[in-house]
Amino acid sequence: MNSATHPHAWRGWLTALLLALGLLATAMLPALAQELKFLEDPGEGDFDVTGNLKVTEAKPVARLAFNWQANKDHYLLTIQGGQAKLAAQVGGKAYPLGIAASVKPAKGQSVAFTLQRRDWRMALVWGDRVVLRAYDVRLRDGKVGYAAQGASWEDLRVQPVGDIVVYDDFVREAGAQSVWEPQCGTWQSKTLRDDEQAAREEADKSANAFSYFGSGVPRAITVAGNWFWDRYALEASVKAQGAGAAGLVFYYQNDRNYLLLRLTERNGAAADANRLQLVAVENDKPTVLAEKPGGYLRTSGTSSASRSARIGSCPGGRRTAVASQDRVLRPGPGGPVRRRQGRHLLR
Repeated sequence: MNSATHPHAWRGWLTALLLALGLLATAMLPALAQELKFLEDPGEGDFDVTGNLKVTEAKPVARLAFNWQANKDHYLLTIQGGQAKLAAQVGGKAYPLGIAASVKPAKGQSVAFTLQRRDWRMALVWGDRVVLRAYDVRLRDGKVGYAAQGASWEDLRVQPVGDIVVYDDFVREAGAQSVWEPQCGTWQSKTLRDDEQAAREEADKSANAFSYFGSGVPRAITVAGNWFWDRYALEASVKAQGAGAAGLVFYYQNDRNYLLLRLTERNGAAADANRLQLVAVENDKPTVLAEKPGGYLRTSGTSSASRSARIGSCPGGRRTAVASQDRVLRPGPGGPVRRRQGRHLLR
């Protein structure tokens, strides 16, 4: 008797199919465990897994497991069929997390990536873009493993992350090392005083009247920080001594790619005068994400705060502009904020 002659026969076929799928799903876990190679360092607390995926065939399949537990529960990043997917493998069942992202590495291509684990948050940074986000609280800590066919994971490492405070009042003893790394333009520590005693001012015998002065054409950028900084707050007092623009740089990749809080002169003659702007610079092309009137008066101070993809500015302690940004978001240093975050930029 076939399903055409018996109205309930399809239920038996469906039950058999579901049982087969269940057996297949449970069978995949021990197979994956045998296939995986585990890194020496586990992923504990908040951490990043970073490296490169090199594609050697036209249809690669690459897997990265993290928070791997003794009972084989884990989270799994899978790159296959032009997509990146996250899932929780718990109790022998797979639970999709987030929305699959389009990633299509070509044969012969090597792509830098960072997989971020923060409390209940996860994110995949592919190249210089956040392409996938997900959220789950079920698993913490555990091993990190990898496997691939038609591709290879290269230079994999686990980077623990935690709270870090970097503070600099620019007071320097002679020969003291600076936390800042100039990227372009000229930077020097100097006093804000311009009277005849300024040259004799000593760091250990005076109140802090020191600054970090930068100049350059078309810009000067200096940065401090580590590549894995990704959720941080920046504050700096900036005093411009001329026309142009001043601001704070963060998520700095290189001098052509970064995010910027930019202030122009309030009484300037330029077309963009009297502006407070949040700007994304990508391949040296600036895009204004948010702006409002509010330039500097040469004696003004400004402070900036950045939280993940949420960016806000608070000159004078007041929140005045907010934007969301998922473009140039590989973690990095910042300057006056592979991978630099900077804090001070004068242009």
